[in-house]
Amino acid sequence: MEQMDSHLRAWQDSGVEWLPQAGGPLHIPLAVTSPPDQVAQTATTIRANVPNAGQIGPGGAGLAASINLPALSRSADLAAPKFPQTTQPDPGALFPREQMAPPPQRSAEGPPIFELPVLEDYQRDRALKDLAYKVSQCKKCPDLVRTRTRTVFGTGPINPQLCVIGEAPGFNEDQQGEPFVGPAGEMLTRMLAACGFDRQEIYICNILRCRPPENRPPLPDEAANCRPFLVQTLELVRPKHICLMGGSATKYLLGRDEFIGQLRGRELDWRGIPVTATYHPSYLLRSPAKKHDAWADLQQMLLRMGRTLPGK
Repeated sequence: MEQMDSHLRAWQDSGVEWLPQAGGPLHIPLAVTSPPDQVAQTATTIRANVPNAGQIGPGGAGLAASINLPALSRSADLAAPKFPQTTQPDPGALFPREQMAPPPQRSAEGPPIFELPVLEDYQRDRALKDLAYKVSQCKKCPDLVRTRTRTVFGTGPINPQLCVIGEAPGFNEDQQGEPFVGPAGEMLTRMLAACGFDRQEIYICNILRCRPPENRPPLPDEAANCRPFLVQTLELVRPKHICLMGGSATKYLLGRDEFIGQLRGRELDWRGIPVTATYHPSYLLRSPAKKHDAWADLQQMLLRMGRTLPGK
């Protein structure tokens, strides 16, 4: 279309108002491929050697033949040729809408994490230490305060590729002040190693920062009291991906009541961060038959992260 437009403008600029042929609208064959400057030069030569070349009436079809072009026919609109209007391509025609990435989710807690202003690393490290101190002084949940040995904040680097979130500290975590230690922690370390991660590369925390009595699941009001600490932690750490382990983790971070078996395999999201849901390591120790399903979840997580599957 651009080539056709160039040819017609060259003819018009040379003073040729129309080129006649009996009957039919103007038709520019696609075979016309002469450069515009050559067409303009040819038109000038015609005007100089053919009398009234710019005003040839019906019966002048021989003009087109004399310059090796297919015959052109008269059109009243040649002085201002019309061309089909072009439109911008619909992105959905190039990339089906169901394959286009959805926009990051917004929530009442704030915008997508990666739209937040970025602090310097040392500022975030300091803010995490301050937040850990606030957690150690928290007394919002009397039952937890009365029975805890110490609070369990979280461990790992800022800007990690992955953040693992469990439900609450257990006995060993309460004693050591570190998440995922003891048998469940050893299972988690093996799971991460199978994915190609060193535990020190991963940020690890829980929904609660205090151990519930008898290792019972977190209560809704406890999770609500501790949620601001969790949200602020994730805003400062800024992980690229989140792995939620266990039903309490998925329920209280995502606000969904489905069982973990119903959320497995879904492409979940929290404030713009991709989320994978799978079984808690302590559950896998009690139900070894579910390890195959957990491994499938971790493989899907690696694919979403753009990482090579182990052994490939």
